[in-house]
Amino acid sequence: MRYTRRGLTTAIALLALVSPAAAQQPQSEEELTVEARQQRITAQIDDMADLLGQEAMFPWLQLFTGRLPEGGSERITLSLDQDRDWEIVGVCDQACPNLDLALYGRDDEMLVEDRLPDDIPLLAVTTRAPGSFQLEIIMSECESDFCMWGVRPFSRRSGGLRD
Repeated sequence: MRYTRRGLTTAIALLALVSPAAAQQPQSEEELTVEARQQRITAQIDDMADLLGQEAMFPWLQLFTGRLPEGGSERITLSLDQDRDWEIVGVCDQACPNLDLALYGRDDEMLVEDRLPDDIPLLAVTTRAPGSFQLEIIMSECESDFCMWGVRPFSRRSGGLRD
């Protein structure tokens, strides 16, 4: 089964609603420690890994995490291999209704972005040459002093071939 972007986002939203951990969580992010918020981000990315694994997409590199205030942004460097299909997934905590991502290549040229008003941005790109890319994480909306975010690249050989 191949998930569309909308289907993948819907599946993740449903996972959050039915997970036992979600039912036991405090009402606001302010009630959680930074460590607890970090654990929730990791759990969300793990759920994404399960869904993307059904599309033969596998985690690549580490999970990147951080925190930003509303309107804040941060860039991280990703070293991506050639001839690979990439899906870069972002998640954020419950105080974050809108997280955006943008991927930049050489000469700071924007390659792809997700600026939809949602909290699970997804970038899809195919690399033809290896290189360093800049991923910008943008906290477009945050209902707390800061919001936690997490991003992780997932990959498969270009053309859908498994490694």
